[in-house]
Amino acid sequence: MMKKVFFAFAIAGMFGFAACGSNNTETVDTMAEQPVEAVATEMTEETTEATETLADAAAEVATDAVEEVVAQ
Repeated sequence: MMKKVFFAFAIAGMFGFAACGSNNTETVDTMAEQPVEAVATEMTEETTEATETLADAAAEVATDAVEEVVAQ
């Protein structure tokens, strides 16, 4: 008799847990994440370009300094 009662409670519990998650009315906007990724990519590209420009400028200044020292 006790097994039947526990079995009935188990079945009722399964229906109760199944009913808890079935009213999911929240919508997820996947478009909201794309601008963040686009901005991150753009910032990475700008940082890379700025680093390359700075390295080129530093190399040019160093070359000019060496040429001046050699010329003297």
